[in-house]
Amino acid sequence: MMRNFYALVYNEFEKLYFRRRLHVVFLLLLILIPLFVYAQYKQNETVQKRLGSDDWRLQTTQLIADNENRLAASRLPEEWRKWLVMRNEQLRTYLALDVNPNAPGAPSFVKAFMEQGMTLFIPLFVMIVSIDLLSGEKSEGTLRALLLQPVGRSQVFLAKGVTLCLSVPVILLLVAGLAYLISGLVFGYRGWTLPLVTGFSVRGETLDTSRVYLIPQWRYVLELYGLGWYVSTVVGWISFFIASLVRGSSAAMGTVFSFLLAGEILTNYASSFREAKYIFSTNLDLSVYLSGLMPPIEGLTPSFALINLGIWGLLACIGSYLLFTRSDVI
Repeated sequence: MMRNFYALVYNEFEKLYFRRRLHVVFLLLLILIPLFVYAQYKQNETVQKRLGSDDWRLQTTQLIADNENRLAASRLPEEWRKWLVMRNEQLRTYLALDVNPNAPGAPSFVKAFMEQGMTLFIPLFVMIVSIDLLSGEKSEGTLRALLLQPVGRSQVFLAKGVTLCLSVPVILLLVAGLAYLISGLVFGYRGWTLPLVTGFSVRGETLDTSRVYLIPQWRYVLELYGLGWYVSTVVGWISFFIASLVRGSSAAMGTVFSFLLAGEILTNYASSFREAKYIFSTNLDLSVYLSGLMPPIEGLTPSFALINLGIWGLLACIGSYLLFTRSDVI
């Protein structure tokens, strides 16, 4: 029985490979990463030209002054005001500890790419693969032939679930590997042992810096990508559930993308709408709790975000299983 199950999992990965979904993810990364590298390079160049120096202390001090000027604006939204106050406290802590918050190097870019992509880009890559596990077979007509094999639907579902869970770290390795290799051509490949500050915590409207500590960048990146794995796995199961509900990859991808985009909009423009924190897509940015920034929705905490995502992922897994084993998914 175990041999049959291994064969099912191998078959699922083989189909993913020949349908070239991982190839699509690879090509998208090859397009997006150089764009972000160039944008980062131009931003660094602009800052150096404006200040006439590449001293990070001078740049950080100037950033604090710029934020203070923005705080003086009378029409600044309240949520942005709170974020800028906390950001300045964080930057002052970096100065006090003599730690560069924007140290150049490929490891820093690997970190920044996950921080910026955790809520949309990375989940989209996972969505492409997870939806294809079911919708791709529906459209090609291979699912019916698979279910006619002398194995139960539960085994087929479990094989697809294992494939989904294993494909997430594969995608994350692609993201980290390509980001490191490409950005290193511009920023250099050193920086894994540089110190980073963590341990910030939000207390109401203030930033608590009493428990901050230094960790090497490689450990910070490892923790960050662990959070990215958790988020991506949940989105993968939700995508698989949507694929079980609708017929066709396009409809499933459009539905999942709408939810992800709604989360982005709510966190950016309706952060005071506390009830939005129950939607899974508003809890995807777990990186803010690691970096110590203000949570995306007022009242959100790390434990609530982790539990909320876990519940959504579990319900999606159960719903997918019931739909796959007890209804006509063909």
